[in-house]
Amino acid sequence: MRTLHVSTNHEVTIKRDAAQCKSVYRIYRLDPDRESGQNRLDTGGNYFHSLIQRDRHWLITGIKQTVVIVSGNTQVHGALRGTSQ
Repeated sequence: MRTLHVSTNHEVTIKRDAAQCKSVYRIYRLDPDRESGQNRLDTGGNYFHSLIQRDRHWLITGIKQTVVIVSGNTQVHGALRGTSQ
């Protein structure tokens, strides 16, 4: 599986040593072992990250992904196999 993850439009809210980050994403997936035309699955949606600051470094403590767009062959991705588009 080959993938490309793109995350943009980051909106960050910081309160002391905690933060929330909202962003939009697009994930492109290509399965080179599948026949052309059946080897792609692209998804898009929103990410919500929770973070804490420790020793001047920000650490991710939680991620929520909301899928808004599904395009292509859902059989390419294990979590989406057996779902309809």
